[in-house]
Amino acid sequence: MCILVRYHLSNEEARILCIYFSQLCFSEDILQGKTCQPISLQDLRWYLQNKEHSAENLDFYFWYLEYRERFSQLSEFERAKSPIPREKPARASTVIAMDSAVCIGAETLTKDEDKREYNEATTLGAEFQPYREEINAVLKTFFESSSFKELNLDGSVMKYVRYHGRRTTHPDVFSEAFNQVRWTMEHSSLRNFFHHALQNIRYSQVVFFYATAIFNFLHLPMVLFYTYSHNMMRWWRLPLLFFTFNFIASVLVARIGFCVIRAALGRRQVPLYELEEVEQARRSTDKKYESTIKNESDFTSIMDPNVKRYNKCVYLQETLFHIITVSFIIALCVLVPSLIITSE
Repeated sequence: MCILVRYHLSNEEARILCIYFSQLCFSEDILQGKTCQPISLQDLRWYLQNKEHSAENLDFYFWYLEYRERFSQLSEFERAKSPIPREKPARASTVIAMDSAVCIGAETLTKDEDKREYNEATTLGAEFQPYREEINAVLKTFFESSSFKELNLDGSVMKYVRYHGRRTTHPDVFSEAFNQVRWTMEHSSLRNFFHHALQNIRYSQVVFFYATAIFNFLHLPMVLFYTYSHNMMRWWRLPLLFFTFNFIASVLVARIGFCVIRAALGRRQVPLYELEEVEQARRSTDKKYESTIKNESDFTSIMDPNVKRYNKCVYLQETLFHIITVSFIIALCVLVPSLIITSE
């Protein structure tokens, strides 16, 4: 959608918004909670959990930042108990894979190898290192192949973390894993999330608009055939205006998943998985969550100001695009058949 806006609008605001939404993938605005619905941190978590099935990346990302901060606040004596690993993880090509169920390939360790690694003798005194129990839990949660929250990282990095994580609790053990997780989120997950969040209709609506486009398109040859075969006046071909306009408009709306009417009203259709998450939260006993889901419905208002401005630009762009395109199609479908190939 950013490409469409840049191409059809010379508006400075549209250009700035396009830059904002492309650059946001490389910033930490959303991860720092600076954005609102539909690109809030909670929306991102729901998207990763239900669409890409990689919410563990977000969990590990926040855990590592918080753990690194806590470790740096320890006394020098406590930090000395967990030395920096002497070996550095081998640099490997970053894996862009979202679903944690996807295999890493030949480098993936088997469960037997995992057990053998965890049973190896650890460094003397490792049990007295700070946060040892927490690190053991993290290793089992994010780096053990039997865990459903295992990170989908390069095999050499996984093995490095498993090996050195048993010997020291220094944050540098997880630095390369964190870098790969962050790279994947910034270059893949966030990009996909923004594209999904900026849409204001569901997949079922996309199918409906495509069906509407086909329905209107089939009327074009029918009108032409009927009017020419019965030697009717060219004015009887005016319905081509209606069917052509609906055909083009429906294709554009379905193609980008964006309804200009809802954009003008500042509303969007809530994804089904989000409604399911809200319903589960409604049934929970978490009192602090009840206030945030009280007014949730099939349609909701857009809260983020940048998304509102972006939708406004896209709405104007789509309107101009429809007018130009439909005018061109009308010229082809009405003037050419009516004036050149007329049978009157």
